[in-house]
Amino acid sequence: MGDAEPDGDLLRRCFGFVEASYAGAGEYRRGAVYFQALECLLEEGPYLEKALPYLRGAVRERVSRMLKHYAVEGYERGLLPS
Repeated sequence: MGDAEPDGDLLRRCFGFVEASYAGAGEYRRGAVYFQALECLLEEGPYLEKALPYLRGAVRERVSRMLKHYAVEGYERGLLPS
């Protein structure tokens, strides 16, 4: 079940929503978006790998900084620009 191909359209819409929420948010709401939607990418390598193609803009930059800050194995330098 965990090896199934991700639903690209669903992931695009989900991360589009995350990006829109993050972009129009103040610092408090950005923290909530980070905690609820982005921090989970640190917990499981496969989640991060499947999400990478769908991360854009400020959300991608935030995830990149997060990966560097926590020295996530394989991402110590963050993400390549999209």
